[in-house]
Amino acid sequence: MYLKKENREFVPYDLDLTRSTKKGFQIVEVPSHVYQLFTEFYDRSTMVPEDYVSKDTYIKEDCFLQDINAYPDKVNFVKQAMLEMHEEWCGRELTPAVLYGVRSYSSGSVLKDHYDRQDTHHIATSMPLGKDAPWSLNIQDHDKQWWAVDVEPGQGIMFESGVCIHGRLDPYKGTYYDNIYMHYTFVDPHTPYEG
Repeated sequence: MYLKKENREFVPYDLDLTRSTKKGFQIVEVPSHVYQLFTEFYDRSTMVPEDYVSKDTYIKEDCFLQDINAYPDKVNFVKQAMLEMHEEWCGRELTPAVLYGVRSYSSGSVLKDHYDRQDTHHIATSMPLGKDAPWSLNIQDHDKQWWAVDVEPGQGIMFESGVCIHGRLDPYKGTYYDNIYMHYTFVDPHTPYEG
């Protein structure tokens, strides 16, 4: 695990969503039964080249996919197994949105700073399943402080992806970084923060 403050320019909020936590992100341990499902599924030899509409905006380098959504039973299991953990952290009722990956990033990849989709992607967890070098998620917290955060397989970065601007702003120096993402949506997106 790596957690370090960074000196980056503050990006002001200009969003309809309300914040839900004091800081905006937290490092978590992935529940063992969920992580076991991921490790049993994860197989780099099955990955295929990935291309999608916004890829050139965010990544610019080759990326590959092993699509867990080909297994709806696994997806539904993970979404439900992780729901309570996400609700407890943000203090709000959530509904599962998307489980995506495993996406494999290649050397030189950069993810530009961005917010996730405002209509559905409110709370997220980013989880590495395999990598051969560290690659920090850069995230701005609710106190205007930027952080570099990297975790190991079996851990995740839970964060308010709809309101905390984030990216992986430094080019990846390894050869593969394999990540899976999950997103949840607020049942009521306008509940005020009461922390």
